[in-house]
Parts: sequence; C-alpha cells; structure tokens
Amino acid sequence: MVAQKVAARTYLRLRFLDAKRIACKFSGVLSEHEMRGLLHRRNEVLSYLDDLVDNNGYEETVFDHQN
Repeated sequence: MVAQKVAARTYLRLRFLDAKRIACKFSGVLSEHEMRGLLHRRNEVLSYLDDLVDNNGYEETVFDHQN
C-alpha cells in the first residue's frame, strides 16, 4: 500500500534537504555515489508527493500533526 498522506513536517524537511545538507551529515559515512542516490530518492518522493498535492489538493495530502 502506498501512502496517500504525509505529515507537513516531513514534507517540508524533504523539500529543504539538499546536496549540501546531505554532504554535511553523511560525509565520511556514505560514499559520493550513495549520497547522490539519497538525493535522487528524495527527488522521487517529492515528485510523488507533489503529484498528490496537484491531483488531490494540499489539505487532502498534507496533514499537520500538532501535539
């Protein structure tokens, strides 16, 4: 089953995760190839979520979890 909703915090964190942040956190742990793969997968997930937002609307796709 594929997720149809995502937490706003997760959506925003993915949106702002970039190559520089990945390198800062994972340099020395992941190879350059692995970091590029991580960024590629992030792009794929964001593309999927953006399509859901386009098709279903933001309110139907992204929820705000406030405790």
